[in-house]
Amino acid sequence: MFKSLNAIQSAIVEVGITRPKLVLVGALIVTIVLLVALVLRVTVDTDPENMLSSSHPVRVLNNSIAEEFGAKNMLVLGIVDDEGVLNRARWPTPPGWWRTSKRWTVWNPRE
Repeated sequence: MFKSLNAIQSAIVEVGITRPKLVLVGALIVTIVLLVALVLRVTVDTDPENMLSSSHPVRVLNNSIAEEFGAKNMLVLGIVDDEGVLNRARWPTPPGWWRTSKRWTVWNPRE
């Protein structure tokens, strides 16, 4: 059995030495075929919703909002301020709320 393996190895080495261009072209063809086969199996999903599991709270909330308003696409609004968007001194007090130390507290007339 080892004699046949040695004969195969010797034949492969001899082909590599006597015909190096043929070996390189063959390796290139095999590489291209394998890469094409792999690329055809790749699927690209750029929907951020599919990056979360179906039971994730953010995805559940997003689905409920889409059902309620009848729209799949959402609008994102960006706010820019030189002093910072999270500057509490620039925020007006919402009606029905009051400020305690560093938090907003909602006023509940039933309490």
